[in-house]
Amino acid sequence: MENAGVTLKGVSDTTLKAVGDILGQGLEQGLPYKDIADSIYNSYAFSYERAQVIATTEGNRAAIAATMDSYTSAGISQWDWNTYDPCDECAAMGEANPHDVGDDAPPLHPNCECFVTPVIN
Repeated sequence: MENAGVTLKGVSDTTLKAVGDILGQGLEQGLPYKDIADSIYNSYAFSYERAQVIATTEGNRAAIAATMDSYTSAGISQWDWNTYDPCDECAAMGEANPHDVGDDAPPLHPNCECFVTPVIN
């Protein structure tokens, strides 16, 4: 989370580190976001609803960051923003396809369910 410049509003550095550790361990183990949310909730730092939002949003951020790294490694220079039940901002990002690697990528907001796909020419 720190490497991505992510800060959760109203959260101490200690709690942020704990959440980052839980998220990282869950992703390394391939756990579903629900299980990661359970672990965040069980840390007693957040309500279950907020734990779900954090697990989903930050899990997606990590997955998309890894995807972008793989695009760069494969020489892919552009990608499409794909939406699922988008808000107006996300819909606009999808309509602006294609995007260059290095441009801002999803998630755009908490609980964002957008994803990226490579543009292969």
